[in-house]
Amino acid sequence: RGAAYSFFIKPNEKTDSSKKIKTDSAFVKIYDQSNELVRTLKIKVDTGFNKSSWGFEKKGIRQPNSPKPKPGSPEPRGNTVFPGTYKLVMAVGAALDSTIIVVNADPNVPENKEIYDAKMVMINRLDKSTMRLTEITDHLTDAEETIAKIEAQLKNEEGKEADSLRKAGKVMTDSIKNIRNFIFGKPQEKQGYGSPFQITVNGSLSDARQEVMSKTKIPDQQEMRMATEVEGLVNE
Repeated sequence: RGAAYSFFIKPNEKTDSSKKIKTDSAFVKIYDQSNELVRTLKIKVDTGFNKSSWGFEKKGIRQPNSPKPKPGSPEPRGNTVFPGTYKLVMAVGAALDSTIIVVNADPNVPENKEIYDAKMVMINRLDKSTMRLTEITDHLTDAEETIAKIEAQLKNEEGKEADSLRKAGKVMTDSIKNIRNFIFGKPQEKQGYGSPFQITVNGSLSDARQEVMSKTKIPDQQEMRMATEVEGLVNE
C-alpha cells in the first residue's frame, strides 16, 4: 500500500572548472491541501531512473524506551493521512521538483472527515502522554549510564567513600528498575509460568490509542476517560 513515484536524475557533467557533485540521497517532503508539511523522507538515489514510494503515513513520534535518534535519522512513521490531494516536493542537492499525489479512499472502509479529525484530536492528546513518557525513560537511561560510569571508576577503589557511592548507586538502580516496571511491567523471570496480567502505564496508553483508532465514530466519554486515566498514570 502506498503511492509509487519515479524520477530521473541526470548525471553531473564534470568540467575543468568544476568538480562532480555526489548525489546519493534526496529529501522528499509531503504537503497537504493546506500546505502543511505532513511527512519528510530521506531516500537513497542514483543517477538515471529511480523509484520510491510514500506509504500515506504522517510524521510520527518517538516511542518510550526507544534509542535517541542520531542526527540525520529518519523521522518515525505516524498515522495514515485522510484521503485527498497531496503535494510531493523532492530536493536533490539544489535541484527541486514536485508532483501531485491523490490518495483515494478505501472502498471497503467508510471515510468521514469529521470523525477522522476528531480522532486525530484525541490521538494528539495521547501523543502528549507518549512524549512525556519518552522524556521520562530518556532520563532513566541517562541515569543508568551515569551510574555505570561511576561504578567503572570505582572498580579498584576501596574505602568508606567508595562503598558509600556504590550503595547509593545500588539504591538508584533499584529505584530506576521499579519505575521501569511501573511503566512497562515487571518482566517474567521464571520460565513456564506465562506472562501475568499487569496494568502498566505503557499498556494503558496503547489500549487508549487502540480504542480510538479501532472505532469508526467520534471519540466519546469512554475514550476521554481512558485518556484522562493515562494522563494520571504518566504524571504519577
